[in-house]
Amino acid sequence: MTTFMPPPPASTFLAFHPQDNNIIAIGMEDSTIHIYNVRVDEVKIRLKGHQKRITGLAFSNSLHILVSSGADAQLCVWATDSWEKKKSVAIQMPAGKTPSGDTRVQFNSDQNRLLVVHETQIAIYDASKMER
Repeated sequence: MTTFMPPPPASTFLAFHPQDNNIIAIGMEDSTIHIYNVRVDEVKIRLKGHQKRITGLAFSNSLHILVSSGADAQLCVWATDSWEKKKSVAIQMPAGKTPSGDTRVQFNSDQNRLLVVHETQIAIYDASKMER
C-alpha cells in the first residue's frame, strides 16, 4: 500500500536578515513565516500572526524588527531578537471593500519609514509606532 503525503506549503516571499545573510525570513502560503538558518540548514522558528498567505517581508536594521504583510490586509511587526510579535495593524480599506490582492512592504533608506502598497492604496508608516 502506498501512502501519499500532501505537498508542503509553498513559499511566497523571502527576505535576508540585514546583519546576518545566513538568516532568511520565508513567507509561506499557509500564513506562517519560517526563520531559516542557512548555516545549520534548519528552521529556527515559525512565526504565526496572519490569517492568509504572506505577501511581503521587510527588515529594519535600525529598529531591529521584521515587518510582514499578508493577503489578510494585516501588517505584523516582529522583534528580531526574540521573534515575538510586537504589534499587528490592519490596513485601512474603503468601506464595504474586502481585502484582495497582495500587500507589499519596503523600508526607506532611513530604516524608520515603511512604504506599504495595497492594490490602489499607498501609505507611509512611522515604523517605530506603526502609525501613518
